[in-house]
Amino acid sequence: MSANFFCTGVRLGWLAVGLGLLFSALASASDVIQVKTQAFDKSVIYPTESAPATVLSLNDATLSAETVGRIQAIHARVGDQVTGGASLLTLDCHDQQLGLQHAQAEQTRASAAFALAERQFQRAQALKAQNSISQELVDQRENEQILAEAQLASARTGLDEAKLAVSRCTVTAPFDGVVMQRLTQVGAWVQTGTPVLRVLDTEHLEISAQVSTLYIDALRQAGRLWLADDEHTYDLALREIAVAIDPQARSREVRLLFIDQAALPGTAGRLVWQDRRAHVPADLLVSRNGELGVFVAESGKARFIALPGAREGAPALATALQHDQRIITDGRYGLEDGDAVAE
Repeated sequence: MSANFFCTGVRLGWLAVGLGLLFSALASASDVIQVKTQAFDKSVIYPTESAPATVLSLNDATLSAETVGRIQAIHARVGDQVTGGASLLTLDCHDQQLGLQHAQAEQTRASAAFALAERQFQRAQALKAQNSISQELVDQRENEQILAEAQLASARTGLDEAKLAVSRCTVTAPFDGVVMQRLTQVGAWVQTGTPVLRVLDTEHLEISAQVSTLYIDALRQAGRLWLADDEHTYDLALREIAVAIDPQARSREVRLLFIDQAALPGTAGRLVWQDRRAHVPADLLVSRNGELGVFVAESGKARFIALPGAREGAPALATALQHDQRIITDGRYGLEDGDAVAE
């Protein structure tokens, strides 16, 4: 009887120990939080950013008359494409033409006078070598040649001025472009400086964009830059970032150039670029102790890693993370640093 009681007690003791171990294991298991993780490369993104941009022409010229006269003809209409040097407007310059004819005649007279003076001086030198004339006469002939040469130079200058006056009767395109405005009419009398046409350069273009100071570093390191409008995209190259900051918008002006195909001047669109740096998506960020970051699983433990510069609702730079770390994607909201986790 006592032996049976002893055996029963031993069995009950072992049962109690077993139950204790079982409850302990169950309690330990209940402390481990089930999570899902993802590799760094599959978790991060390389976000695309954009900023408003406009295509600008570097030359928007209002052309003016360079002399006085009545407009005889206008050779270009608004919207016409013109090439540099093309005639756009002609003035009736009858007076300038008469001045040119007079200058040509004056040069002809001065050339003949110089040729005669030169021959007389040469003849005087020959006669002096034979002691047939005095030195005084030789000096006189030399002086006459010098005066004739000066008059010829003056006549040539007068001819150049007359040609310039005639050339000013024609207004030409200063560059390849498009006629934007016609500011006068045929038959109108214009003075020097009267605006007549406005021409926009279509060859020398730049893109101006206002980029937030938050994205300037990303823009500098971007691999590809492009302008996107409603229908097309255009590849761009960064030319300059202004050193001044707009105090109201907290942005900096960025100037870019077209690499190949160009948009029309005045085109409005978006400057777009892709950040080369890895970012953690905004929906993976959690807040702990006033900092935003992510949880990673390391040796069965959750470790919180704060991401410097992270902002609510925006992707955060993943510079604080290692490429071999696994980021906790599910079950992260209830975690604390150091919690036991299992996948």
